[in-house]
Amino acid sequence: MPWTINYIFVLIGTFLIAIVGTPLVRSLAFRVGAVDNPNARRINKKPMPSAGGLAIFLAFVLATLVFMPMIIQKDVWHISYFRYILPVAVGGAIVVLTGFIDDIFELKPLPKMLGIVIGAVIVWAFTDFRFDSFKIPFGGPVIQFGPVLTLILTVLWIAAITNAINLIDGLDGLVGGVSIISLMTMGVISYFFLYDTDIFLNLTIFVLVAAIIGFFPYNYHPAIIYLGDTGALFIGFMIGVLSLQGLKNATAVAILSPVIILGVPITDTVVAISAAVMGDGSEELGKTLLKAFVFSLTQQDKLPKTILFYNGGASLTCEGSPMLDDLKALEAQGVEIMTCGTCLNFYGLTEKLAVGGVTNMYVIAEKMLGAGNVVKP
Repeated sequence: MPWTINYIFVLIGTFLIAIVGTPLVRSLAFRVGAVDNPNARRINKKPMPSAGGLAIFLAFVLATLVFMPMIIQKDVWHISYFRYILPVAVGGAIVVLTGFIDDIFELKPLPKMLGIVIGAVIVWAFTDFRFDSFKIPFGGPVIQFGPVLTLILTVLWIAAITNAINLIDGLDGLVGGVSIISLMTMGVISYFFLYDTDIFLNLTIFVLVAAIIGFFPYNYHPAIIYLGDTGALFIGFMIGVLSLQGLKNATAVAILSPVIILGVPITDTVVAISAAVMGDGSEELGKTLLKAFVFSLTQQDKLPKTILFYNGGASLTCEGSPMLDDLKALEAQGVEIMTCGTCLNFYGLTEKLAVGGVTNMYVIAEKMLGAGNVVKP
């Protein structure tokens, strides 16, 4: 059978292992306590299993350590594929173990970083994935680095990319989507420019893509399992490692651009409503104006990201509110509707909430401080 067909079967097998393995990992996450429970810092309303990245890791390891060596039986540049990928898989396993422990026990930053550093050092010591040179863009010279500086830069690069991916793990499917796009970009570039010198790199990139795609349907909104640090750290680690073979510039653009865009919410608007009326003066007029304001929001091309209700405004999301239909229309368009739980309790409206979810002052403060624009009608 042609080698290309065998490789396609490997990609399909990797995808199937991930898509079949994810429900098993979901069950395991509940059993071992790798669960994101609702609390002051999270917006999920029910316990959500994390550590979903374990399915991606297992699919990737089986594909690269078992299937790929079966179809690649010749050495390339005096090294077999198994010897090429084994240290990378071992380093990734340490990162996955670190993330898995964090998903269960919530490690402090230092132990998490230590796991990433150990994984990076293993890659530096036993592979050619090293930050030993850098090509200045736009026709500039190639700068070569000595052994000590190479070690430092390799660890820093891998840690930076790993944490950049982990940083954007906040929305359903976001890390998976960004990673697939980034890896596909790297794969295409490696195929056209590095294929003859490092065919193993190109093949490994698309195996990782297949594993992520297999997990993606379970993590797309509304997610039934989170990647967790198990997945976010592993994906980030692998992108950081694989990019060290001539893809550093492409990776920096592919990864850091969405991080910068997502990390600076200059276009996000939060509307904060603290009363059942708009402005001072006539109460009757204030109610009419506020209802008209909320209706006007439904007609805008650019919608707010979140509408917060607190104090007297809490009643507006409850049964009998004259703007329930408009608020439900906004929620259906993706606007987050959140009402202060303390306020609902104070006014005896907890059981009458009719739209959106319950939140607390911690999240309200976080939403306001993180928004590019806060509107208080």
